[in-house]
Amino acid sequence: MKKPRLKIKKKFKKIEHVEILGKHSKRAKRYLTVAAVIFLLSFGAFVVVINKKINDDNQAIVMKITNSSHLEQDISVMVKGYPIAAMVPYISRQEPMVAAFLVSIAKQESDWGLHAPAYRGKDCYNYWGFKGINPVGSGGHSCFASPREAVTTVAKRISELINQEKLNTPDKMVVWKCGYTCSGQDRSSVLTWINNVSYYYQKFNQDNVLGKQ
Repeated sequence: MKKPRLKIKKKFKKIEHVEILGKHSKRAKRYLTVAAVIFLLSFGAFVVVINKKINDDNQAIVMKITNSSHLEQDISVMVKGYPIAAMVPYISRQEPMVAAFLVSIAKQESDWGLHAPAYRGKDCYNYWGFKGINPVGSGGHSCFASPREAVTTVAKRISELINQEKLNTPDKMVVWKCGYTCSGQDRSSVLTWINNVSYYYQKFNQDNVLGKQ
C-alpha cells in the first residue's frame, strides 16, 4: 500500500520540476526578447550614426573637390602663358592659403617661371627661389626632377611656416626672402617684396578662398 504513494510523490515532484522549468523558460524568453529589442535599437542607432558620418564625409569630399576645381580654374586664368601653368593641377590640390603663397611668391621670385634657376640648360622647376635639397641650380638654388616634386616640396615648407610658425600673411612670410630678421637687407627691397606678394595674395582673398588670418 505504501508503494503507490511513493509513485504519486515522484509524479508530483516531476510535475513541479516541469513547472519550474517552464517558468524559467518563460522568464528566459522574456529576457531574450528584451535583449533582442535593445540590440536592434542599439544597432539601428549605430547604423544611423554611421550613415550620417558617411554622408558628411562624402559631402566634405565633394566640397573639397569642387573648391579645388574652382581654385584650379582661377589660378589657370591668372598664370596663363607662364611656365608655372604646368604646375596648376598640383598647386590647386594644396590648402588654399598654401596655394595662394605658392602663386604669389612665385610671381615675385621668378615672374611665374620666366626667370628661374637652370641646371645644364634645363629648367629646375624652382620658381620660388627655394634653397634646400639638391642645390645644383644657378645661384645655389634647388633643382627638382618634375613640376610635381617642385610643388610638393615647396608647399610642404610653406605649410610648415603657416601652421607651425603662424606666418600667415605676406608681411610675416617675408622670412622667405630675408630670414627672420632681414638684417642687412635694403628696407625698400623688403617692402617691395611684401607689396608684390600681397598684391597677388589678396586676389585669393577677393574670391573668399582664404580663411581668417
